[in-house]
Amino acid sequence: MRNSDKSEPFVLITKPQELVLTGTALQNLQQTGRWARFLGITGFISSAILFLFGIFFVSIVNIIYKHPTTYYRMLDLYGVHGYRFRRPPFIYSGFMIFLYTGVSIFTFFISFYIYQFGNDVKIAIANNSVPQLSLVFSKLKIFFKRTGFIVICFIIASVIVAIYLGVNIYIIRSSPDFAKPGLQ
Repeated sequence: MRNSDKSEPFVLITKPQELVLTGTALQNLQQTGRWARFLGITGFISSAILFLFGIFFVSIVNIIYKHPTTYYRMLDLYGVHGYRFRRPPFIYSGFMIFLYTGVSIFTFFISFYIYQFGNDVKIAIANNSVPQLSLVFSKLKIFFKRTGFIVICFIIASVIVAIYLGVNIYIIRSSPDFAKPGLQ
């Protein structure tokens, strides 16, 4: 069990030198663990909401494209008259399902790693165990590595989407049909 005396140090033995965690450091680590568990739980909830929103969004888009007169009436209500659109290929809704599902899965795993860290901090401090504390920091390392990898993937995906949109805008603006009235 953990001592109630906050001045007694918690000793972590490493090869080069000893690292001593004071009671204040342990208390801060314990509070960090609580916040990590809270963020993990809210991350689980937000990933579920994101997944459900993706399904809802794609369903609404498909309903609009199956019944375009409803969409035209809605545009007329907002003062947009005479606008007609072509139905985009099925790949649009498939891409949106893939995007929302992928982001919700990434969010779930990030939340899972931070929740594991918070849980293991609680156990390590309750048992006053150096090996468990070592495991805690390895979980934190995994969390930061995975989060960094995901951020790099999102940056690369954003650059690819920006290039794709830029090329499409250039192609559309350079086409002879763009100069027709109503397309500008």
